[in-house]
Amino acid sequence: MVKRVRAQAKTASTTLRTSPRSKYGLELTARKQHRNVSGVIEWAIDRVLRGKNGVDAPESIPKKTTYADGRVEEWEEKGPSLLDKLWDENECFRFLKLNKHAPELMSYEEKQIWFWIEQEPSFWQEDKLDTALVEEAWDFLNESIDEDEWDTLKFNQIVESFNKNRSKIKPSPNDKPETGNITQKTIKRRSKASTVK
Repeated sequence: MVKRVRAQAKTASTTLRTSPRSKYGLELTARKQHRNVSGVIEWAIDRVLRGKNGVDAPESIPKKTTYADGRVEEWEEKGPSLLDKLWDENECFRFLKLNKHAPELMSYEEKQIWFWIEQEPSFWQEDKLDTALVEEAWDFLNESIDEDEWDTLKFNQIVESFNKNRSKIKPSPNDKPETGNITQKTIKRRSKASTVK
């Protein structure tokens, strides 16, 4: 009598608990490497076990100190990694930072949202992106991802309500993501790859 041997499963199931920041970093790495999340985890384990550096190694910043006696000391200081530049607890600000620092890593849905933002004049004040309004309309933007047209009436109500309350809110420098002095024109030039074709 021949015993049947059960074939070994090619994959094993596992549950991973991680911080939202690490989960976001995992998703970005997956996009950057054109892999799924499982593939990234396997790749990372392989890299660690082989002792190799990851793709998103922080940039090295050359530093130099010259002492009074003429001695010169040189070293390299690690700058922030891409994940450090992009991570924010606020999903909207994370999106804006992603568009600024790595628009090529934007997902289809994020490109759609950026397309709506580019097309809507209300988001631009004196050619600068009004990040506070983007944050206010964030839920609406996410709901509009797959729409050919968005609900103009609903959006106008959001803008009107926001503008009424704007004078009551004192902006804090910590409330806005680092966007530099980017104007609508420079963003459009840089983000052609982000525009939905």
